[in-house]
Amino acid sequence: MESFKVARGTRDFLPEDMAKRKIVEETIKKVFESYSFQRIQTPTFEEFKLFAARSGPEIREGMFTFFCDNEEFALRPELTAAVCRLIAMGKLNIPKPYEVYYIGQCFRYERPQSGRYREFTQAGLELMGTKLVMADAKVIAIAATVLKTLGVNNYNLKIGNIGIYRDLLKNEGFDFDKQCAIIGAINRYIDTREKLEAVANKKEITDSDKDFLTTKMGEVYKIQNEIKYSGEYEIIPVPAKSLNDSKIKELFNSIPKSLEETLKIVMAKKYNLKDSLIKIMFDIAYMRGPRKNIEKKAIEILKGTAAENALKELFEVLDWLEVYGFKDYNVVLGVARGLDFYTGTVFEFDLPILDAQKQVCGGGRYDKLVEEFGGPSTPATGFAFGFDRLVEALDRMGKSHVENKADIFIAAVDNSVRKKAIEICQNLRTKGIRCEEDLNNSSLKEQMELASKLGIVYLLTVGKKELESGKFNIINLKNKNSKEFKLDEIKSGFTF
Repeated sequence: MESFKVARGTRDFLPEDMAKRKIVEETIKKVFESYSFQRIQTPTFEEFKLFAARSGPEIREGMFTFFCDNEEFALRPELTAAVCRLIAMGKLNIPKPYEVYYIGQCFRYERPQSGRYREFTQAGLELMGTKLVMADAKVIAIAATVLKTLGVNNYNLKIGNIGIYRDLLKNEGFDFDKQCAIIGAINRYIDTREKLEAVANKKEITDSDKDFLTTKMGEVYKIQNEIKYSGEYEIIPVPAKSLNDSKIKELFNSIPKSLEETLKIVMAKKYNLKDSLIKIMFDIAYMRGPRKNIEKKAIEILKGTAAENALKELFEVLDWLEVYGFKDYNVVLGVARGLDFYTGTVFEFDLPILDAQKQVCGGGRYDKLVEEFGGPSTPATGFAFGFDRLVEALDRMGKSHVENKADIFIAAVDNSVRKKAIEICQNLRTKGIRCEEDLNNSSLKEQMELASKLGIVYLLTVGKKELESGKFNIINLKNKNSKEFKLDEIKSGFTF
């Protein structure tokens, strides 16, 4: 007989997994709705051209696409584009600013690795229809509130403004698409540097870390080969698993510098950036830390440049964020995010416990995207949580909570009362009480053992005596206490 397995990059979620995910999803929904956001749902697949409109046909390599009825479709890789399509079609008939959220499956065709899957869940929101910077502060505050509500306080919040890079490049005559290409290269550099630094500081290097190092060596080598680079920072890729720990640590520390020097040459040769502009852009990339350590220096570097207003806007967002009650953040001028459509504020939430794949949330302002999908001018800001990474982080922190399967087990003392036991189950369910019943004609002792194995705390016994008196004995299987109740005294959430 043929055997089967799950598709690469996908997973089965068992009851215990789903119980953990349910708690996280309900927490996210509760927080989002407490800020007056309303839930929407868009199709799991869309026309391929929707996703190619902003990123170009090259995005095809990272997507699952298929043809149906002579049209090409794609499983959605993210949900922001679908929300913009919905706005462009004029479907959202609610007052502006639109405040909507979503929780849904997404799909990306990429190499599966720790914390990265081909099928994953995004939970995010979009605030659309206002240019006010307080909107950026609001969405950042919502993301922080989700983490704090889940008991996650040791996050690293990084906030920047991609408008700083955009304004500098626009002033030199670069159009939006060229800006995206240059900023994308810097963003990949920053991302790689941070991930390599995080792994380099670990006490123990895993095989997954070595695979990541091998991949990054190959990426730098490819760029150097394209520009025919040779010199002090040249990379010769080798399988990291063949190296000793000392050499591996050395590479983790040296690759970021090799990549930086390589990118500087690329920017000068490929994009004709002036040395002075390259210097400013990399100075910005290195600027990170508490606001009090960054603000004065950033103002000095960007004084008199086209990026002064974007910097001012960044500090206004921070002012509003503090009004919302959040002061624990780092200013990171080099946060550029990996998507082309951002125009202003950008931010990321990292959880160090997740090592190299530590980012659990990212977002920012995108004021042009709805127009690019044929809709009206609609300034917007938003974010998305990597739901799966968030669940994994809670697991590692020991903060995952698994709900009991039921609130109470209804145990029939013998076969003569089993139908009555089912009737009682149904009665309690109408009150919102989760009940489990015996489906195996088990003895009372066996039913008690089963309830304990299922993690159910309370067990109600049903016998002729109880049915005649209208009083039922409930046993707390944890502390072994018991107490008599009438059925109408049993309420959702009862304890003793």
